[in-house]
Amino acid sequence: MKGIAQVKTKCIVKRAMIYFSILVFISSCDQNNGVTKLTGHEWVLKSIEPKDEDKVQVNKDEVYTLEFFEDYTITGQVNCNILSAYYESDKKENLKFKMLTVTEKYCGDYYSHETLYLSAINITDSFQIVSNELVLFYEDGKSKLVFK
Repeated sequence: MKGIAQVKTKCIVKRAMIYFSILVFISSCDQNNGVTKLTGHEWVLKSIEPKDEDKVQVNKDEVYTLEFFEDYTITGQVNCNILSAYYESDKKENLKFKMLTVTEKYCGDYYSHETLYLSAINITDSFQIVSNELVLFYEDGKSKLVFK
């Protein structure tokens, strides 16, 4: 009987190791490369924080949004204009925007942060999600856009 118990124990251990190996393999095959962190939410700009300058709070009359999709496209609102682009992201939270396109509709005579926002988006290089806020970093992480 002792020999049968040892064989059963070895089989259970082998099966557990196989299941664990399959689980590790499947989790390492994440095709989204961090995309799932960004998708499924419309991010609304809260502030622009350029290096060596004061934090810029977005006027309540202005709306800046980003929405990420699993097909590596984004859409968003840039004040009264529409933004679209492609993006690249990885598990290390690197992020680049490609082929950024924005409509050029006249938004009124008031001061807008549109130019500052679009300049920052164009040179974004990484992101983090902290306390349900998306932070896009640019200028080697020294400046940021904060979304809620």
